[in-house]
Amino acid sequence: MKISILYFAFLSVNALAQSSPCFEILNLPDTIHVCKNTQVQFNPNLDNVGTIIPLDTTWSPSTGLDNPDIINPTASLGTISQQYNLVVEGLTDLNLIENWDFSLGTTGFITSYIEGFGSSGLVPEGTFAVVSNPSLVHPNFASFYDHTYGNSSGSMMVVNGSGTANTIVWLQDIIVKPDTWYDFSAWAATCVSQSPALLQFSINGVLLDTPFQLPNTTGNWVNFHSKWHSGSNVNAEISIIDQQTILGGNDFALDDLRFREICKATDSVFVHVIDLQPVFHYDSIPGCTSDQINFTFVNEGGDFPEEFIWDFGDGTSSNELNPVHIFSPKGVYEMTLTVRKGDCVETYSLEINTADFIKPVDAFISQDKNVACINESISFYSLGQGNYPLEFFWDFGDGNTSEDFEIAHTYENPGYYTVTHIVTDNYACSDTTQVDIEVISPPQIIPVPDQNCALVNQQLLI
Repeated sequence: MKISILYFAFLSVNALAQSSPCFEILNLPDTIHVCKNTQVQFNPNLDNVGTIIPLDTTWSPSTGLDNPDIINPTASLGTISQQYNLVVEGLTDLNLIENWDFSLGTTGFITSYIEGFGSSGLVPEGTFAVVSNPSLVHPNFASFYDHTYGNSSGSMMVVNGSGTANTIVWLQDIIVKPDTWYDFSAWAATCVSQSPALLQFSINGVLLDTPFQLPNTTGNWVNFHSKWHSGSNVNAEISIIDQQTILGGNDFALDDLRFREICKATDSVFVHVIDLQPVFHYDSIPGCTSDQINFTFVNEGGDFPEEFIWDFGDGTSSNELNPVHIFSPKGVYEMTLTVRKGDCVETYSLEINTADFIKPVDAFISQDKNVACINESISFYSLGQGNYPLEFFWDFGDGNTSEDFEIAHTYENPGYYTVTHIVTDNYACSDTTQVDIEVISPPQIIPVPDQNCALVNQQLLI
């Protein structure tokens, strides 16, 4: 088969491509601070969006992301901080293909097909033409316009397939950068509905991906593309191959061929989860009627708070790091520590029973009587409670005292006496109670004289 060589030098265009800029990712901070068990949405944007076409977006890892393939996903965080990496691929708008829309006719490319002319110029298989409408070069081809302009002012490459696999429909040599990704794309449409073409890209003689079959519908422009990595290559011989071998049909048009560098922008953000983990310990200095508690904030691997609010449960509070508080009276207190860092607030509560530190001393008295005669024994018993061992003291109000647990006491004189009982525990805490005792004299017996005896005596004396 005769090969038409229609090549146009375009090294200057390719040289410009080597310095084509990529975009940058903006508005993605290095670190974002969030509270635990919350959500945060990333809102980066891309500069140079007018000249770079975003192609693919990937966040990694995808842990906690609602959609890792969009530019502004929402991340759901628990208690663990996470770094996310963003990779955005885009296409530079600089097309490295010369005469990509066929506006320059048959220049700038190589083909294995023979150029046909006139209304029946593409009747034989293995022919092509650059025209504005396929029906102009074959009476059975569908009538439609190009993809670029969609009217008679545009051009396209119209092909009557050869029926031989791996036939080069279009080829161009391009200067490329080593170790760079490129995107090769084209628009194609079917001219005759039966046996649509099977098109495939090839670069440096290596077929890319799988063949792309055009639809049966005529005049319907569809896009197909492949990615290619240049490796160590500095030149790329890019071509479009027709793999359809059936002669009946296999007629198609090409337009808007593009070979563009895929540039890559990367950035990352560290999402710092603020986990305050407020915990405190305490130790006590017991008192008799009140207790001093020394509180100590404990950082168990969490973030250190900016603010502390201690609520002691008795109507008082403190903002100190490690406060000291006196609880009075003894009792049960709901202790709450609230900590804050930024907008994050956490609390920790603990019930403290100060009565557990030192039992309160209670001095109770039991006696067998409250009223007694002179020299009558009264038994006194101490029912005092507290932190053992206990010490006892009795003051009977008559100048006598005792340090016994129980004692019998007598009063020599009548009257009212106040008995004072003091119980002291091993913390030197004491309690005092009193009881009143009444002491009375015993009743006196007075003889009553017999009147008859008195009369007889009087007579005897006369």
